[in-house]
Amino acid sequence: MLLPTLAVVVIWLALGVVLGASGYAVRRLLFGDGAPAIADLWIGLAALLAYLELWSLVTGIGALAWVGPGAGAVAGAALALRARPRSQRSLRERPPLSRRFSFRALSGRLRAGSETVVTVLGTAVGVLWLANRALGPAQDYDLGLYHASAVRYAVDYGTVTGLGNLQSRLGGGDAHLLLVAFLQHGPWAGAASHLVGGLLVTLLAAEIATRVVSGRRGSFARRLALLLVPATVTVVGIGTAYRLASPNLDLAAFVLVAVGALYLSECSEDGVRPTPALASLAAFTAAAVTRPEYFLPAFVAAVVFALALRRARVVVAVCALPALLALGWLARQTLLSGYPLFPATVASLPVGWRVPIANVRAQNTWTDSWARWPGQTPAVVNASWHWLSVWAHARVRDFDTMAPAALLAALVPALLARRGARTLRLKPLLAVALPSLVLLVAWFAVAPDPRFALAPLWLVPAALAAWALPATDDRSTPAVVVAGAVAAAGFAAVAVTDLTWLFLVVLDALALVGVALRFAGSPRAQTLFARAALLAVALVPVGFVADRGGFDIVVANGGGTLGTPPNPVPTVVPYTTRSGLQLTEPAGGADQCWGVLLCVPQPSPDVRLRGSSIGDGFETVTTSGRAASAGG
Repeated sequence: MLLPTLAVVVIWLALGVVLGASGYAVRRLLFGDGAPAIADLWIGLAALLAYLELWSLVTGIGALAWVGPGAGAVAGAALALRARPRSQRSLRERPPLSRRFSFRALSGRLRAGSETVVTVLGTAVGVLWLANRALGPAQDYDLGLYHASAVRYAVDYGTVTGLGNLQSRLGGGDAHLLLVAFLQHGPWAGAASHLVGGLLVTLLAAEIATRVVSGRRGSFARRLALLLVPATVTVVGIGTAYRLASPNLDLAAFVLVAVGALYLSECSEDGVRPTPALASLAAFTAAAVTRPEYFLPAFVAAVVFALALRRARVVVAVCALPALLALGWLARQTLLSGYPLFPATVASLPVGWRVPIANVRAQNTWTDSWARWPGQTPAVVNASWHWLSVWAHARVRDFDTMAPAALLAALVPALLARRGARTLRLKPLLAVALPSLVLLVAWFAVAPDPRFALAPLWLVPAALAAWALPATDDRSTPAVVVAGAVAAAGFAAVAVTDLTWLFLVVLDALALVGVALRFAGSPRAQTLFARAALLAVALVPVGFVADRGGFDIVVANGGGTLGTPPNPVPTVVPYTTRSGLQLTEPAGGADQCWGVLLCVPQPSPDVRLRGSSIGDGFETVTTSGRAASAGG
């Protein structure tokens, strides 16, 4: 258990160095100067994804694809070593010894130092937990359904024209899966599916730790970063097997949107600067090329930054990398399916390899109906509004919806406290919450499965809590932290039982105590109680994770790379299309191919090769012998 866990940590650190150095090289190329920053991680990630998109348009993502990122990392490291920190202040500018070594100054340094130590230790423990849980079995159903197949085709052939004709789910140009294909090469080959999710979460942990240690105390962005800690633990912990140990698109989108929101709130609060603006837009766009609905916050961020920066050269520098990333995604989608905005069928191209529009719409209908009422056919789901009651009943028991909703219970004591000063935090609140609310409305109207909207589900209550918490210049006393943690443990103990009503009563009690302090307590007492209440409610989901075994130790004895369990090998049976193309399909009516080439669940008899090999692509032929897209 120990050595594989430490090996995963070392791999993540090495990949983080590559991303950070590459991102710094890109930032120096765009802006000309600047010291290394944590934002370089996300700039480097966006640059890597854009590079992989362009590479895959030409050939498969083999070991040779590492040349570009490797060269970028070397260049970034060389630039970072040459960078000189700004000259320190002269002795005349330093405060006198009486001020530097006063009791207040020393106590402040001790507090800051202890806070840094706690943050670093907490981050280290969290990364070790992630690394260990990533060694578990990969149980995301979509991994066997189409993720492993998409990665296999990307490694062996790059972007296969008309691949969506073979299986409609393969028509999407998910950039996150290209990252998995990229990580299939190296000493960790065979464990890429287990590494990619934890890598992103580790980068998010570094982002949060940096903001806690060096961020401005009381700022909206720092508060939002702190609230993302229990959110991330919850999102990861309740399903490590299908989110962390698998190349799960939902976890990737959650991390990237959360990072984009952090930098957007920073720009809204402290003014727009090129580096945070680029990091925000890069993160949002990286999420969008995996889940296209996140082009909305990317567009909002781009408009805000363009209006604030004004200078055309700086605006172009900020938007160039995200634009390249988006264009690469559009090109891959067009080649894979014939639809630049796949799975949307708008702006389809009249090309011979275009997936029949009926196939795309049928797949979308199944996805949307399954999100409303799993296990039922679209005909049953869409026949009435009965699905709404089924959906609501399931959401009450769904931790992905109830955990962020419970955070709203902490808003009442915070709003009742007299030390408001919320006007200064209104702009970052609107910047984060409004796009998230719009996304939630669209999500509910189309496919209301919580996994499609993990980021906005958490960002709305977290942003409201960061805005509502009373402002104060002093730190919370240890008693507040202890009280909040003890209360959270009590809440969690009640919540994991069948006494749900008692948990709701406890949440209502928070509001009543807040009302009582409003009329009978001092402003400081109101502030301390608001902090303790928020801490208690925010930590409750961690108790759920512990109750569900999310913190149990994983033993890496699966026999695969780093001791991970190898992916299953499906049993397949032959299938021949009308054109004579030899395919296979999972036996017994199953629908998971687990990366087997030319394996298709429920294959279409009308699919044929466009040439003599897989690399030439696929098309669907109508009964009249013409390509299905020829008639529009």
